[in-house]
Amino acid sequence: MLIPADVWDFDELRTTLGSGGEGDDPSFVRNALFWWANQGVVRDEGGGRWRLLERADASGGVTHSPSGALCHL
Repeated sequence: MLIPADVWDFDELRTTLGSGGEGDDPSFVRNALFWWANQGVVRDEGGGRWRLLERADASGGVTHSPSGALCHL
């Protein structure tokens, strides 16, 4: 199954972030994701998947995608 570039799997994020530091702790990564979700930057898609809702654009602004649609920059 293909996963869009703006959707991440929790276990992949934990593995990528966990290089011997706090990223090795699943609760640290989960709490960070919940914090970003409260800021409206990511959304829990269920099943351990998280969707990016905002991206910085080339001009330094932010591109919003609150519906979860793909952002095109």
